[in-house]
Amino acid sequence: GSLDVPNSHIPPLIENTCKPNEGDFVNEATEDELGNVWQMPVGGIITATFPTYPDGTPHSGFDIAGNDGKKIRSSGEGTVIYVGTDTSSGYGNHVIVQMKNGTQHWFAHMKTTPYVSVGQTVNQSTILGIVGSTGNSSGPHVHWEIRIPPYAYDNSCWINPSPRHKVGDTVKGVLD
Repeated sequence: GSLDVPNSHIPPLIENTCKPNEGDFVNEATEDELGNVWQMPVGGIITATFPTYPDGTPHSGFDIAGNDGKKIRSSGEGTVIYVGTDTSSGYGNHVIVQMKNGTQHWFAHMKTTPYVSVGQTVNQSTILGIVGSTGNSSGPHVHWEIRIPPYAYDNSCWINPSPRHKVGDTVKGVLD
């Protein structure tokens, strides 16, 4: 018999409304400026975007605040290539993940030493650390930036993690 028979005790077929590559995401999905789909690392309020802070000064990533103590998850599948604290660059406690597509994702200002280790394989459900305010930070938030080869600290190697978002937008995330 058909699943769509009127008065059947079997419910009608359910349409799959998931977006491509979004099935395993825990938090809201977004698309970077190159068209790659990623998961937002945490929920909260966008307080700064790429390529500038609201005051116009240069900014290498994307800041999500209003989430002190919340879990930061990987934005995609990859391998952890750095875990530590760097006070000279201002990132504080942070993690760098080399994604399967070759981009590097930086997650900065974690409250404590990150929860992952170098060489560990991660995915969208992996908890990297906890939102904090270490390094050069004005308050609890996660700084998320994406770099492309050769991964240098300059404008030619940064891309916008989410061009559709602007300062003040709310990003959906799990409540933990």
